[in-house]
Order: sequence, then C-alpha cells, then structure tokens
Amino acid sequence: MDVLAPVRRIAEAISGTAPLREELRAELREVSNNEAFLKESLTELERALLDPGWMRLVALSEMEFTPEGMRQMRAVCRLYGIANPLVKRGLAIRSAYVWGQGVEITARANGRKDGEQDVQAVIADFLSDPGNLRAVTGPSARDQLEHALGTDGNVYVSCFTRPLAGQVSTRVIPADQIVDIICNPEDDSEPWFYHRRWVKTTIDPSTALPSTETLERYYPALGYRPTARIRQFGQWPVAW
Repeated sequence: MDVLAPVRRIAEAISGTAPLREELRAELREVSNNEAFLKESLTELERALLDPGWMRLVALSEMEFTPEGMRQMRAVCRLYGIANPLVKRGLAIRSAYVWGQGVEITARANGRKDGEQDVQAVIADFLSDPGNLRAVTGPSARDQLEHALGTDGNVYVSCFTRPLAGQVSTRVIPADQIVDIICNPEDDSEPWFYHRRWVKTTIDPSTALPSTETLERYYPALGYRPTARIRQFGQWPVAW
C-alpha cells in the first residue's frame, strides 16, 4: 500500500487541473461518510450491549459462576460423564492418551557416588507408599483423577509432610469442598491459601447413628512459605 498516495493527490490537486480537485473532493466526502458510518455503528453496538437480553445473560453468568453455581455445573458434568456415551468415551480416550503407556519418575542422584544423597530412594518411597498409591500415584488413582479433571475442571491435592522423617502423604480434596482461593493482593496469579469447607460424618458406636459437623480450614498453597506463619486465618485454622 502506498501511504504517500494521498499526499501526492493533494499536491496534484493544488497544482493540477479541476478534475483532480473534484476527484479529491469526492474521496474526502467518501472518507467523511465512512467515518460517520463507523461512529453510527459503534453507537449501535454500545446501545445493543444495554439490551435487556444481554443484561440478563451477564447477570446469569455472574450467578452461575458463584461457588454454588460451580458445584451445580460440576454435578451436571459428572452426570454426563456417566450417562452420556459420547462424553464418557471422550473422558476414557483422554485418560488413555495421557496415562496409557504409564509414567516413570527417576532421579539422577541415586547414591552410588561418594557422598551423594539417594534421591531415587526418596522418590520410590513416595510413589510406592500405600496411601499415595490409593490417592494419587497408583494407576487406578491416575485414571480417576484424569476423569475428575475432565468433569470438575480442577483437582486439589493436599500434601501432608512430616519434617522429621521427610515423609509426604498426598490426599485428594474434592473440588466442591474448596469454596475460595486467597491470592496475593498484589498478584492474582499467586495463590496463598485454599479455603476448604466440608461436612464431617461420624457414627456413634453405641447407637450406630451418624452425626454431622461442618468444618472449615485453610491450606497454604504449595510453594507459599512466608517468614511468619499465621495459625489462623480469621476464625479458622491454617493447616501448614
């Protein structure tokens, strides 16, 4: 595109003949009409955004993406993952594609060199722990978590550590129990705490009757290690 063409046309019109001046005036009128058309189109778009239908859609979307709305959508997705053959097949193919050939985790530091820590032994202990196999690292657990990721959209894994022994136990927290995520006030991409609310059910051995209790707790995000570790966030404890 020749960006200097308008300049040349103006110069020719100034020093040239009347037909060129008329042609330039016609182009200027066309540009003016197009500009008016664009302004009118933008005005119509802004007016359309205030249409009751769009306002209702925005209001419904805000209501649907509340914690309760998200729980309802996850419940519908789980139902489709069981009852709908196409969705069920899609989740199965996804899991087979990701985990079909298995997974192997190894460390270069295996303790064979003098003074080298046996990191491979630590990894093997973590992967072969019965609780970790049942919750995260086992083949059945991986398949279940992949399906949960497809229907729920999120999978939350809590890591319980024993500093003296160095043992890490992993357990999965259902997405419906996470009601809020507290992030860095200056960086929304950095989570600090996960707010969990769940119902604890216990059975009285003497009567064999269940009793329920609603509990709440905050879990720190993996990698969030502040200098001062608070014991409570509001009225609820923090599980460091």
